[in-house]
Amino acid sequence: MGFVGLELLLSEQQLLEMATHPFLVSLTAEASLAMKTNRIWVEIMLLGTAIACILALLLATLGAAAGVAAGEEARQETTSPALQIHEGMVSCSRCGARHSAALGQTAADCARICVRGGASFVLVESGATYILDGDLDVLKKLAGQRARIVGELNGKTIRISSIAGGS
Repeated sequence: MGFVGLELLLSEQQLLEMATHPFLVSLTAEASLAMKTNRIWVEIMLLGTAIACILALLLATLGAAAGVAAGEEARQETTSPALQIHEGMVSCSRCGARHSAALGQTAADCARICVRGGASFVLVESGATYILDGDLDVLKKLAGQRARIVGELNGKTIRISSIAGGS
């Protein structure tokens, strides 16, 4: 029998006395207080979870933005500078501007021998020496001669775009 059946068995007076009974009223108040306390804890937990999710999304967004910015900086650093014109003597990295006269060879022969032995071709300008990055066959023909080189300078290396002998 549910509440309706109880109502039929009890009179209105008895129901009113039950509803206002101090023991039942205190139980109802305690249950209400316990439910409110539990509800507050649930709300605090939900609020904390929401804040943690928002912070995680914020950090992920900032990390992605930093990654994109770093990629842009790296791309700007790798963009090649404008082509420059350099004029000087084509030589080897071992001898530079001073080839050994004791060997009895020309500067061209000395440079070719040194490059065959592992040295690199270089361009000796007034006071500066640059490693040449380009076609070895063309550089071998110009070894020991003055040359006009158009290329991109990156540190101490010139990436050759065009080269012409004599100047």
